[in-house]
Amino acid sequence: MPVTKSWTTITRILLIIIIALATAARLLMSLTLHMWYPSSQVADDRLLMNQSFSTHFIDDNSDTLAKNQGYSFWVNFFSGIGLNADVAQFCIWMAASIAMGMAVWKIFHNAIFASFTYGYILWNPMAFENWLGLRMYRNSLYPPLIFFVMGLILLWLNAFTPLADSRGERRKEAETEVPHHADGVMVASGVSTRLHIFLYAVMGIVMGLGMAELLLLKEDSLWLVPLYIFVLFYKLFLVMRHELEMGLRIMVIMVSLLPSIVTFGAVSINKAINQRYFGVYLLNTRTEGELAGFTNRIYAIDSPDQNTTTWAPPSSLKAAIANSPTLRSDPKLIDALWHGGFAAPNMDHKPIRGDFLTWQIRIAVTHSSYGWKNEASVQRLFAKVNAELDRAFATGRLKKTQKISLSPSLVPRSKHQILELVRPTAQAFRWNFDPRPEYTLSKNLNGTADSTANLLGLRKMGVSIDDPNPEYFSFLTRDRAIRFASKVNHLYVWMHTVLLLLFALAFVSSLCRIILRKRAHWRFLSLGVLLMLYALAYCFSVAWFTQYLDNDYVTYFYATGSTGPLVDVALFLGVATLLLNWRRVRCESAEKQRNSQHCKMDEYSPLATLR
Repeated sequence: MPVTKSWTTITRILLIIIIALATAARLLMSLTLHMWYPSSQVADDRLLMNQSFSTHFIDDNSDTLAKNQGYSFWVNFFSGIGLNADVAQFCIWMAASIAMGMAVWKIFHNAIFASFTYGYILWNPMAFENWLGLRMYRNSLYPPLIFFVMGLILLWLNAFTPLADSRGERRKEAETEVPHHADGVMVASGVSTRLHIFLYAVMGIVMGLGMAELLLLKEDSLWLVPLYIFVLFYKLFLVMRHELEMGLRIMVIMVSLLPSIVTFGAVSINKAINQRYFGVYLLNTRTEGELAGFTNRIYAIDSPDQNTTTWAPPSSLKAAIANSPTLRSDPKLIDALWHGGFAAPNMDHKPIRGDFLTWQIRIAVTHSSYGWKNEASVQRLFAKVNAELDRAFATGRLKKTQKISLSPSLVPRSKHQILELVRPTAQAFRWNFDPRPEYTLSKNLNGTADSTANLLGLRKMGVSIDDPNPEYFSFLTRDRAIRFASKVNHLYVWMHTVLLLLFALAFVSSLCRIILRKRAHWRFLSLGVLLMLYALAYCFSVAWFTQYLDNDYVTYFYATGSTGPLVDVALFLGVATLLLNWRRVRCESAEKQRNSQHCKMDEYSPLATLR
């Protein structure tokens, strides 16, 4: 026993030192490889930055609600509490690491595995990627925020309904004197149930806010809704299945609804704000509402000229105009649509590519006789247009395509065109394990131009206008940090390979135990497989969208930041399954050898489920 206690104390001290050093070094990297703001990107970075200014609520133009406002909430939050962009980005990555590390600790009680998880996420090379980690754009917030939310989801699922235990396992643990945390509570035993419920509620509120922010960040974030729904119903299933006193069970069920209520409430508040200032109860008016309805109807028109590059061919637009008296009544709108913006000088010779019609129609309205008076008036205008197009579809004057549509906002595809996505989908999914073909090291800096857009953006970021790219440490220059980030990325490729092999081994070991009619820990492996499939499905949707761009880096940029965290969490769950299966083998072996003796395990063994 004294040897075990000595080993426990030494291990704890070593882990604390390693975690502290890793955290400090990671902060130095963030202070050296700066977030950078390309103010020249009018429809992207500058648009999102403009949404964070107070003038956003009085500038009702075609760009105001072209994108969701979620990133502006994040910018206003960190600038409001006095952080600059570099420190704020480090903090969200650290919060993600803490959430996932705590989840691993609370579920598996394995200090080494939890510490590894913390460091693995904190040093994830996505944080140092030029666009995905360092660009002052919403996609750089996605990876750490998904990790953060996934960590909270695991903690939330484990509260009152421990994921690593079943009824039979708890009885077996009691017989073998393996310590167990009763009811899966989140804090030490002896603390009142009311406090447990309170902490569970607080965690649910924070989780709901994180889930809401993910939905508000991007226009396509609805892909996360099925995940949220699954998590809610899975929790309710666990509560009903678990042995809880009836009053506590009812209370847990009620509090379990909090994340969904908070998420729905936050999204509704965002819409209500837009209703108050712009007259539209929408998150954005480019992929929602009547303007989006118009482009969706154009994509749905049957046309031999439509393909995976040209989603809205001139023939489809001519057919729509011919069947819409409202559009025909404004020659200036048609002229701007045909000869301005992305179609210049002439759409007949330069068809609009991909989803650029969502931007082109906004340009056309701005230069039309109607003009862009405000968001509400544009919605009313295109409500009339859409009603006219619907009547044309109903009477057969417009024919709907018979091709398959993944979403109304994406181009419909034939079966052959869908099969074309197999390779890019597989490639996008593979980047979660080896991103080296597309991974780009930090190469952009904050601009020094004295333009109003650049200066306002730098001030909002908390960056000095006189020295927007400072080097604080002589021993860690920008070039050294970039070289180190490159080595970290290469290391993670090998680590991903090892984790994937362990995931496969967990699958094989679980399958073998099932074949041998022995109990296997299937729960975490099943959740890991579902996360993998979910990530693969999103890669498929991204490939569907980005094919017209013919740019692998853009596909990587859109896909990996969203799917990478899901794949990593799935790999962690696979490793957990392997550890739990190994523990079961050890216990079974000990029972056979000692019969009635207890199965005890060293608290900090990397192959044990620890207290």
